[in-house]
Formats: sequence, C-alpha cells, structure tokens
Amino acid sequence: MINKLDFLLGNWKMIYNIPKSSFGEASTSVGTGIFKRALNDKYVYFDYSSAIESDTDEAHAIFAWDEKAKLFRLWWFENSGNFSIATGEFINEETLFLN
Repeated sequence: MINKLDFLLGNWKMIYNIPKSSFGEASTSVGTGIFKRALNDKYVYFDYSSAIESDTDEAHAIFAWDEKAKLFRLWWFENSGNFSIATGEFINEETLFLN
C-alpha cells in the first residue's frame, strides 16, 4: 500500500494559503519539499522548508502503512511547535489532502 504514495515522490515547490486562526492572521507562503522512500521502502519521509514573513519553518513527516489497522499513519514534526492533529484523505489517485 505504501506505493499509493508514489505520486508524491520527488522534489516539490509548494504554495501555502494559511487561514486566520488562533495562531495568527491569514497569510500565504512558498516552500520547498522532498518526498522520499526510506527503510526498505516501508516509509515515505517528507522534509520541507518555507519562509513566512521573516521566519523559516521546517518540518519532517513520516508516512507508513499500518497493515493491522488497514490505514496510513502520519507523524508530523515541525520547528514551530505549533501543530495539531493531522488528518488526510485521498481525493483521487494523485491527490492527498492533508489538514
């Protein structure tokens, strides 16, 4: 099932539309990221960096297929410390919506 994430593999230029929240005002940002397989292709890692105003944000994510529960697991780590529970949904075979 981890092959379902193959469409993400590679280098990406990202555009963020950040809604107003308790963490701050609405804004936009650009960033770069790379998705790559790791540990005998059991995981997909995602590393990204973006600049919002004068701050640089960085994150590392790990995707894995949980065979027992029959679902993907996502662990998200970022340097801001401001993050909540992440959820995701496949919109189609080439679109993963993360919230």
